[in-house]
Amino acid sequence: MNTSSIPWLTPDTAHALQGMLRTEVGPELTGRELDVVEARFGFAFSVDHRVFLAAGRPRGSSRGPD
Repeated sequence: MNTSSIPWLTPDTAHALQGMLRTEVGPELTGRELDVVEARFGFAFSVDHRVFLAAGRPRGSSRGPD
């Protein structure tokens, strides 16, 4: 694993950050679900973004949380 694939965000830190959001946080996304989204839309989440979404999925307006 090279340093660009090491997450700086931990699951605990992601949960703490989500606790500060002014929006509801729904169930986490599985690795498989994240892979499907990447394949469908032709992009790759950053490592930290994957950790964040694996901790829970913010639910807000269609623009996403502030």
